[in-house]
Amino acid sequence: MVLELLERNPYEPQYVGYLRVDPPIPLMNRRLPDGSVERDIRRKVFPEEWFAHPFAAWEAKSPEEWWNIQGEALKEARSPVARLARVVVHPDYRVDGQEQLAIRALVDWLSERWVPDMRLPKEALETVAMMARYNPFMEKAGFAYLWETGSGRPVLYLPLSERARRIIANFFERDTVAQKHKGKLYRPRFRPVEPLSRPIKLWRLFKSYANELALERLSPSVRTVLEAFGVRERLVQRYVIKNGEIEVQPGKVTAIVGASGSGKTTLLRIIWGVARGKQRPPISPRLWRVGAPR
Repeated sequence: MVLELLERNPYEPQYVGYLRVDPPIPLMNRRLPDGSVERDIRRKVFPEEWFAHPFAAWEAKSPEEWWNIQGEALKEARSPVARLARVVVHPDYRVDGQEQLAIRALVDWLSERWVPDMRLPKEALETVAMMARYNPFMEKAGFAYLWETGSGRPVLYLPLSERARRIIANFFERDTVAQKHKGKLYRPRFRPVEPLSRPIKLWRLFKSYANELALERLSPSVRTVLEAFGVRERLVQRYVIKNGEIEVQPGKVTAIVGASGSGKTTLLRIIWGVARGKQRPPISPRLWRVGAPR
């Protein structure tokens, strides 16, 4: 499934991502925390008929031969489970939650077309994805972490039917390992912070940087040219923030955007100092007024 921008600006890409759906892998083992391996785990959790006719193109000896054999294998494969094999989203659109929107569109496609084998209605979507450890978008889209494969890769399932939801819920209730993780894989690396009790307000905010240009630090050729124009010493001053104003409300997301060198980091350092209750922030503006939480 390809994601295309039908209405776009000249600087925007035509395609912002794609998803690939395959039949479920033929066999899946489970690695337990003690290192032992539980074989054919899916048949112990889900109905055996769900994986009774897997996609298996085993006899190929070359990529070209595999391409021909996989076509024949797909004719025999049928399962109410589909496998999300790949999710690729343009980097400029990842922060917009495009991955979650793409998965929702994929679920609609599965419901309508029963892809990839088009023989049985789909009851669950499985994926084997190492990136799920470091990015929570799959769990935000409804996937639940079940176990690790024999090689240690996370396996997540998205139930598409009420029966699949009951099966997965029952697995979490009776499996001793699943009882501990409760379907959650991603663990944020940021520690919780105390929320703001009051808004942070900054107004009449000025901040400038000044550098003294001394001729003795320049090369002889550059010094000669400057002296020819009567330059002896110069103070270079640049405003980073000029009459700035910002208000940060508790419980809301405030984004600071701007070009490189426009003062985003300087402003964040000033806000950090204010939020910490410092009398003077680590980068002190020349002139400012502030209202901040105590």
